[in-house]
Amino acid sequence: MKQLKHIIQEKLKINSKTKIHTRNQENWTIKDAEDGDIVVWTPGPLIFIYKGLNKEFKVNSATDDAIVYHILYNPEQDKIYPGPDTGIGDINKPNVYRLATEEEYEILLSGINKHGYKWDETKLEVIKK
Repeated sequence: MKQLKHIIQEKLKINSKTKIHTRNQENWTIKDAEDGDIVVWTPGPLIFIYKGLNKEFKVNSATDDAIVYHILYNPEQDKIYPGPDTGIGDINKPNVYRLATEEEYEILLSGINKHGYKWDETKLEVIKK
């Protein structure tokens, strides 16, 4: 029988780009982020799904280094901010970001589901239910 930890990790595995279980959290910075990564803005804490930088998407008039997210969840206020949008800072302050833990990933999924959204890990998009 598989160990419970391995079963949980298999269930939580998002996609080949989102490696919350396989990346070394100590060496990761926001500059290493890839589309679909689950990231925590530590002053918040805010949990979001990284999409890219504003220079790639131009979702608004923010700077090119502004982080674009698919969706952002504030667990303390239980608020959802669907994207794509910016407003979570930029890559020039890498010390305020880290990859989410499994528990934080579950909190994000629970929060977005509660507010009527779903994360499609295959298409890397947020879907309104």
